[in-house]
Amino acid sequence: MPDIQMVDFERYGYERAFPMLLDALPARTLSVLAAAPSTAEVDPVNILNPFKGLEAFQQTDAHLFFGREALVQKLLKHLSDERADRFLAITGASGSGKSSLVRAGLIPKIRASSLPESASWPLVIFAPGPLPTDALSQRLLPVISSYGLPTSALDILKIRDVGLHVITESVLNEAPRTTRLVLIIDQFEEVFTRAKTVDAAHFLDLVVTAATETDGRTLIVLTMRADFFDRLSGYPKLAALFEQDNLVIATEMLPDELRRSIEGPAEAVGLAYEHGLVDTILEDVRQQPGSLPLLQYALKQLFEARQGRWLKTEAYTTMGGVLGALAGHANGIYDSLSAKQQDLMRRLLVRLIEVSKTGEATRRRVNRSTLTFQGVSSEQVDNIIDVLAAWDNRLLIANRDVTAVSDNVPIMVEISHEALVREWPKLRDWIKADVADLQYGSEILKDAQDWLNHDRDTEFLFQGDRRILEAQLWLERADASDLQRDYVIASIAEVERLKTHKEREQTEKLRMAEAAAASAQRAEHAEIARATRFEWAARIAGGLATIAVIGIIAALLTATDATKRSNQAQNDQGTAVAQAITATVAQGQAVNQLGTATVVQGQALVQVETAQFNSTLSAFEAQRLSTQIPGLGQIPPTPAISIAPLDAFATATQIATAYEHEDDMIKIFDDDVGMLQVPAGCFMMGSGSLSDAVPVTHVCFDKPFWIDIYEVTNEQYKRLTRQTPPSQYKGDKQPVEQINWFDARDYCENARMAARLPTEAEWEYAASGPDSYPYPWGREFPHSKIGDYTVFNQRETTDVGEGVREAGRSWVGAYDMSGNVWEWVSSLYNFYPYKAGDGREADTGNDSTVLRVLRGGSWYSDDADYLRASARNRATADTEYVTYGFRCARSSES
Repeated sequence: MPDIQMVDFERYGYERAFPMLLDALPARTLSVLAAAPSTAEVDPVNILNPFKGLEAFQQTDAHLFFGREALVQKLLKHLSDERADRFLAITGASGSGKSSLVRAGLIPKIRASSLPESASWPLVIFAPGPLPTDALSQRLLPVISSYGLPTSALDILKIRDVGLHVITESVLNEAPRTTRLVLIIDQFEEVFTRAKTVDAAHFLDLVVTAATETDGRTLIVLTMRADFFDRLSGYPKLAALFEQDNLVIATEMLPDELRRSIEGPAEAVGLAYEHGLVDTILEDVRQQPGSLPLLQYALKQLFEARQGRWLKTEAYTTMGGVLGALAGHANGIYDSLSAKQQDLMRRLLVRLIEVSKTGEATRRRVNRSTLTFQGVSSEQVDNIIDVLAAWDNRLLIANRDVTAVSDNVPIMVEISHEALVREWPKLRDWIKADVADLQYGSEILKDAQDWLNHDRDTEFLFQGDRRILEAQLWLERADASDLQRDYVIASIAEVERLKTHKEREQTEKLRMAEAAAASAQRAEHAEIARATRFEWAARIAGGLATIAVIGIIAALLTATDATKRSNQAQNDQGTAVAQAITATVAQGQAVNQLGTATVVQGQALVQVETAQFNSTLSAFEAQRLSTQIPGLGQIPPTPAISIAPLDAFATATQIATAYEHEDDMIKIFDDDVGMLQVPAGCFMMGSGSLSDAVPVTHVCFDKPFWIDIYEVTNEQYKRLTRQTPPSQYKGDKQPVEQINWFDARDYCENARMAARLPTEAEWEYAASGPDSYPYPWGREFPHSKIGDYTVFNQRETTDVGEGVREAGRSWVGAYDMSGNVWEWVSSLYNFYPYKAGDGREADTGNDSTVLRVLRGGSWYSDDADYLRASARNRATADTEYVTYGFRCARSSES
């Protein structure tokens, strides 16, 4: 079967196989069509209409494209010249035939190797649309696939300005250096009218870089309406390319060229004009600059009224000539509709118009799914689109049948040509009546599409009362699409939410300011009480110091011969040592604060240091003393400790300073979660009674930090991650649990925007404070009121937040730092002493075998040790248990 030629589209892909198909056609078909048939050979019934009407000429229409031969040769000469920039801009007025010039004139010449070896060059043509980089990526996809590149290669387009150049080099890696990837960008003005500024800027950087890269092989050809030249001023690099002799203007056709465009297509299919008709048409066109689309439409209508193979003057006059043909056709369609259909036609066509800030009306391509109208069913919209896009009407163009079923292929609808926008009086009047609302609606649509493309992120909604009021008024009077309506309603809701949030934040600030004032007053009273106590201690310190030294020596000597001492003597030794330490610490604190009794102070410090190194106090005694000596914390029970005497406790002044919170100590961040500011300061970290929290370590914070008021709740987790919390106990106000360390870390860092897990030291300081309280609420273990502090014996977690277990709040106001879930912190589980730079905060990646620290969990126990602020737990990072939850922190710079 020699007449059959096979072209394997599956093997070569569309971009390479389509030129093969075109190469196959001229030898059998196009050459026949291009040759003017004799009159005897013409069958008038079967003649195809050679005129395009309002449609642009395509590559397959090359044999019908006449009158632009000289301009096509000018384009080829430009592209064949050796230039540093591989860039050509084709501009002209609306209706000057730029798209047809490229599609039916230039591309077939490139396919036919009018440039050296150009038949094998990959070629891509597209319009930018609202997301130009995405449009480029979609059109490059068949190219890279046919050359064996992975689709992931296209990701570079979105992250690097050199991305287009890199893809070209990858595609042409094995091709000769003279080979080019031809990128034709039709309707380039859409970059300025439809794309957001940031998207336009990135796309233009891709184009300019590819066109100017030294020894690059990307050849850029674009078409752009001349009335958009002013937009180039915002993009200097692109403007420079236009200025460097890279511009060809699609001017009005000369008379001879117009005659060829009228006569050539007719001759190609065997049609003939009545004598004098061509001259009449030419005269009409000369009186109406920019009328090429109108000419093509008039010729298309003239063909429909032909008599055999003859195109008649009478038919041309009846249709109103070049100027009246289009308007008469559109009016005829409109008049044939019912009143309801006419109203819907008006609403539909106006929705397909974009009006610039300067009032310039242009058509725009719209996804059918957005063409929704209040009070109108989807079927009614489909029906009117069908009527207007029918082959014998062609007021609209749709990329496929609006009623057809196709997976993931959007239906795009647009007005068939700008000429309809310019030349149909009825449409011009509709636009003029709604111009202000159309301008505003175009802006809303751009913002709404951006919002939709970013998963309805609230950052992309309208902000401010004035803009919201404008949008509300527009929504009440305008014919908004569902997307526009959703966007405005969401913006209104977000503004109301922010107002409520601000009011709540102001209320909370007022409450916390009052709490801060009360805290400062308590600190003042505490300082006065301590000063009084220290002054009294100073007066008797001299005598007690001497007694203490004798008591210590006697106690140590007596301890060497236990068989000679009675139980009562041992008790006396313990009592003496305890009295000595109590007296000397109190003396040192008082002397440091009051600046008196310097000789006694020195003697007292020696005695304190001696007691620290030589005492064998039991853990019980250390715990007892910690409730009697403010600021001392837990004295280590072993001699293996070296803490400077003055570091063993905080002075009343230091503690009072740390308690002086600012008014903004509580803040509601953008994620709508409240956090508390923990002031800078020092404390004693660890415990004398918990084996893995020994020895006690002096830890300081130079800067404040933020920590959650309470554990992360199920409601917060669900709202910020849009996922179901992993918790066994599902109440919205109950803390998240059954969560591993990795998921807790990711939640803080991602869902909470720049937050993180607290370190172990931060967590304990937020719980115990500069007073080094053993429990988050203070010094006393509340046997009689355990229910006020914990959720002991409830056998599950319970609600957290304001009004719940107020008695258990820490010094900064944090809830449930003892009394609900164990909380993951960022630190690796290491033994004490605690040192900030010892690797506890090392990044171990996704290693699930390492042990991480948990703090503060005790809902299943009323044990005193479990409730201590220094209590620790550990588990591997991948452990998920019903008692494991977390809270987040932030650095002060965040």
